[in-house]
Amino acid sequence: MNRWLQGAAAAGAAVLYAVFAHRVTLDPDPGLLRQGLVFAPLLAVAVLCLLAMGRLRVYVLAALALALLIWQWVDATAVPAGWVLLAQHAGVNAFLGMLFGLSLRPGAQPLVTRMATAFHGTITADMDRYTRQVTVAWTIFFAAMTGVSVGLFASGQIWLWSMLANFLTLPLVLLMFAGEFLIRQRRLPGIRHASVLQSIEAFNQVRAKDAAREPRT
Repeated sequence: MNRWLQGAAAAGAAVLYAVFAHRVTLDPDPGLLRQGLVFAPLLAVAVLCLLAMGRLRVYVLAALALALLIWQWVDATAVPAGWVLLAQHAGVNAFLGMLFGLSLRPGAQPLVTRMATAFHGTITADMDRYTRQVTVAWTIFFAAMTGVSVGLFASGQIWLWSMLANFLTLPLVLLMFAGEFLIRQRRLPGIRHASVLQSIEAFNQVRAKDAAREPRT
């Protein structure tokens, strides 16, 4: 029951944040709301990333100092909140697209193939071929999301862009997961199929292995 309550709380918080972000994006002069919206998520992500790197005190203090400097810079230069939100939305999608796409280069193992291996232990030739195709599909999906995000914003369609960034992105990702799951059941019958949460866990396992191989400073 606790997991359902936690999920409901997280979903409610996500909806409230989306509504808040949408209103701030369309507000020509949001004032302090803009600064809070712009930097709270960035600071949270930065701190979480730095915590994963170790040396807690030094990195947290550095993150706080950097956030303060950025806050002052944005306040001084009056960068519109929409531009920073665009950088977040398009930047995240571009990063994920590169993450999937670069794993398709010669000599590398496709990301979804690695995720399937982490989940199943070993995979068949059919699974290997299918997971490569899924990696291509996710690469195209995130590249398209990045292009549409930048295109809508650059063309001045701010309301449409805000709807995409704040309300449609997560449902589209979940729809992509659902469609792939249905196709996988038809293409690869008779195997244990990972759920969305299990796929995310496998993704985290792959990223944790990559992080463990990277040198720490």
